[in-house]
Amino acid sequence: MITAKNNTRLQLAAKELGVTGLAGDIRRNDDVESIVKKALDKFGKIDIL
Repeated sequence: MITAKNNTRLQLAAKELGVTGLAGDIRRNDDVESIVKKALDKFGKIDIL
């Protein structure tokens, strides 16, 4: 899973890498919480943050 603010560029990179991409701004607590929740829901754990 990768994250970025720009969803268009993020999805292109995610597709190229064969991973999941979630858009969000890590400067915003609500975006961080949402990304973490989605990662945990999908994978059950986070190995690297």
